[in-house]
Amino acid sequence: MFCLVACGARTGRQRRADLDTAYADAERAFSRSDTDAAVAGFVALEALGTPEALGLGAYRRAQLRLRADDLEGAVQLFERARRVGAPDRAALAELRLARLDIEAFSHETRGRARLRALVEAWPSTGAADRAVKYLALNRTPATEGDRAHDWDVALWLDAVSARTLGETVSDNAAFWSAWVRLYRLGDVGGARDALRAFVTTYGGVSALADDGAWLLAALERRQGRFDAAVSTYEAFLDLRRTAGSLLGPFRSRRLDDAAYMVGAVHFHDRGDLEAAARAFERLLAEFPTSTWRDDALWALAGTEHLRGDLAATRRALERLVAEHPDSRFTTQAQAALEGRGATLARAPGSVGTGLTDPRAPGVAL
Repeated sequence: MFCLVACGARTGRQRRADLDTAYADAERAFSRSDTDAAVAGFVALEALGTPEALGLGAYRRAQLRLRADDLEGAVQLFERARRVGAPDRAALAELRLARLDIEAFSHETRGRARLRALVEAWPSTGAADRAVKYLALNRTPATEGDRAHDWDVALWLDAVSARTLGETVSDNAAFWSAWVRLYRLGDVGGARDALRAFVTTYGGVSALADDGAWLLAALERRQGRFDAAVSTYEAFLDLRRTAGSLLGPFRSRRLDDAAYMVGAVHFHDRGDLEAAARAFERLLAEFPTSTWRDDALWALAGTEHLRGDLAATRRALERLVAEHPDSRFTTQAQAALEGRGATLARAPGSVGTGLTDPRAPGVAL
């Protein structure tokens, strides 16, 4: 019995090693545009007989047919990959077939129906995620400006999200439904409600969590709900403490953006200078590599100056000059330190204010 088990394990490992070697050889030929060698390699890969090998070999040979503008040959091979491949590869093949229907064969209705069927059949695949995004983003002349079509897409995405809870496509469908409502239908209230539900349900677990939170906060701010905007940014920042995993802490390219926007909303929209100063100081303390650091120091200097704390203003300006000599604010900061009257208009796009003492123009800070 031991020999049967051990020999079976070795056979499985050898099969995997053979698959990896055959695939690597074929991919190298593919990247060199050596079509003959690539085809031979992918055919050899398929000879291994596993669903992974059969689907991958057929799929890559279909891509080679596309390179040669042989659409019919590509369709045949994508259909083979869908038929014999493992679920992930089969779903990718169906995605390509649906897009060919829409983009190459002018069968838009059939192609869109195929994309919807793909999502229902393979909801836990990357292809399903790409399909819902494609349906949300892409229009043709026949559907451009067709509100009935856009409503149909949004409502279908809502239904998919509800039906597929626990599958990877659920959060994608929820996010793209909100996107369609906002950017296609102009349904700002509906988009806001959809984004609130998305952030509540998927914040910290979805790859689209940062996009959802960012868009929701922007909508709250645009509609004058400044406290709600701050709360959304703060909840997003709290994911650093609540949404970590065995792979490490929560990460997003927008965390420091959100930290800066907390200060901007407090400053521009709420008029709470103390809260704005705390927000800019937090960014400086918690995001040592942020590209917003010079903006935060300049904003902090302006905020402290409006609060009447000239010592704190000077400290922020000195840090800006010392730590960011190439910043777009450095010349103005140096002028303010020297009493040469650096000023900025107070505009919504950035936190800016006069940095010379209004009671004694021209006096160095």
